[in-house]
Amino acid sequence: MDVYIVYLASIIDCYISVYIIFDYFRSKYCRTHLKTWPYSFASILISLIIGSINVLHIPLFNFVSWIIFLTIAISFLYYDPWKGRKHLFFNLYCLLFLLTFFETIGIMIYNLFFLFINQPLPDIANEIFRIAITKILIICLYHLNKNKTFIKDNNNQLPKKQMVLYLSLSFFSVINICLNARMIYSTESEHDKFLGYLSIIIIVLVNLYIMKLFDYIIENHNLKAKISLSEQQATMQLNYYEHLNANYQKSLQVIHDVDKHINTLEQLYKNTEYETANDYISGIDKLISNFVLTPYCSNMVLNIILNDKKNESKKKGIQFSCVIDHVDFNFMDNIDITTIFSNLLDNSLKASALCTEKKEISVTVCSHNNFIIINIKNSCDQYNTSGMLSSNEYGTGLFNVENSAKKYDGFLKLTYSPKDFTCNVILNNM
Repeated sequence: MDVYIVYLASIIDCYISVYIIFDYFRSKYCRTHLKTWPYSFASILISLIIGSINVLHIPLFNFVSWIIFLTIAISFLYYDPWKGRKHLFFNLYCLLFLLTFFETIGIMIYNLFFLFINQPLPDIANEIFRIAITKILIICLYHLNKNKTFIKDNNNQLPKKQMVLYLSLSFFSVINICLNARMIYSTESEHDKFLGYLSIIIIVLVNLYIMKLFDYIIENHNLKAKISLSEQQATMQLNYYEHLNANYQKSLQVIHDVDKHINTLEQLYKNTEYETANDYISGIDKLISNFVLTPYCSNMVLNIILNDKKNESKKKGIQFSCVIDHVDFNFMDNIDITTIFSNLLDNSLKASALCTEKKEISVTVCSHNNFIIINIKNSCDQYNTSGMLSSNEYGTGLFNVENSAKKYDGFLKLTYSPKDFTCNVILNNM
């Protein structure tokens, strides 16, 4: 019976490590398969194989098996569309190193604790307690790091509550394990000992999935708040551009009076009032230029947005250029067009305005096969190095852009360098 419980503990030990690795890659990279069963099957299979190897207590064989099986699994189940497999494997090996490091720390804490209480334990009990306590520590640290609960945020109190939940759950789980250990130590019944060991293993699994449930609950709360704010912002932006469109429609009435202006000019020239006529022409030109839209594309909402941002760029001394191929935007809702272009161009205007030298914004939209590629580049001297902005660093505006892109099976990529900042949005028009 002891052999079975040690084998089960070894499998659970491996399963938790594999679960953490898969969960990390799920949050950071793209999945190869839409269905979840390949990932569940792979995590269970790897846990069974490595758990069986782990029982043999051959460290080198165990280490090599982790590298081989996880490298194969990650290469088939996840991919990075930008950096390739080398980046995946590098992160995998770094994560394995961190898990090993923290597990070593957990074992040291466990050994110090039992050295302090000076209480001898049977080998099987020592193995079970060591696995349980170290895994609870790793689970807690992983979720705390994953959700960045150590970062202070004065505008949002949820991370602090989340941290208290994780620490409380881990603390009470350890207390529960100690109580079970006391019961196991005081009983002579092998059956009761087996149930005690089994309950400890179940406590670790419950700890893992309760923390996952905490993640879902708090993430759902955050998403609802962000979506509500996003909807309000997008609605306000759409209303604004609808109002702007109405103003441009009114301006067309002025253009309809061109024949009257021509008659006036004829009279001025007949009366040889050339200077007055020239001033009148300048006034008409200024009046018309303020209302006429540059026809960047066939979508009226996008045209209004681009012309509005072009005028704003001109006021701030920013050179604005825009090239749009023959792209059909009919597959998109106007609210999504507004969200994507308004947010990205607003950010570009703010960043370019802060530049001390060259101030430029360029917008390029093209199509390739079934994809629409939006590229917005602006001058930016806020960064000393080159890199890519992760989704964890997005504000509300970029969060809205990313959500709108996902509606069309697309994604957002942001890169920066010491001279410029580039936004790429890929959309599927199918």
